[in-house]
Amino acid sequence: MLRLILLNLYMAAIFHHQQYYSLGRQGSYLRDLTLESSPFRQLLQKRQFFHSHRAQPMQLEQVFSDRDSEDEVDDDIADFEDRRMLDDFVDVTKDEKLIMHMWNSFVRKQRVLADGHIPWACEAFSQLHGRQLIQNPALLWGWRFFMIKLWNHNILDARTMNTCNTVLQILQEESTGLK
Repeated sequence: MLRLILLNLYMAAIFHHQQYYSLGRQGSYLRDLTLESSPFRQLLQKRQFFHSHRAQPMQLEQVFSDRDSEDEVDDDIADFEDRRMLDDFVDVTKDEKLIMHMWNSFVRKQRVLADGHIPWACEAFSQLHGRQLIQNPALLWGWRFFMIKLWNHNILDARTMNTCNTVLQILQEESTGLK
């Protein structure tokens, strides 16, 4: 609905532009196409708009702004929904749910979109969460098992798995004082 209203505003602006252009007022139409002078502004002020993902009321300035928040991701809400969906699994341990949540949150925040990004993401995940993984053996084994699953699906290569495990081994040696 919002896109339809904005499309109508856009069409009105084009019509407005064409009228000025045909009258020979090419330079002054930009000055006159402000939201305050728009006849649609009064109509739109009577409506309440809501954000499509968060369902929160929007200010009129947000509706008219050039910034489109349609593809915006609210990390707190996405994390909450992810945890809620993972909690629905009954045959998965708490640590397996935690490693899945950590991975889902990481790939969402890093915008990992393609299979080709997975090797980089695994290395970065190992470096970012390595200390937390080595403190909890169940998480560490869950992470390694997940990498094996990715390898089985030909998404992750053995060299990257080795690099990730080397990163974790170095962190483990540093934390125990071995070298």
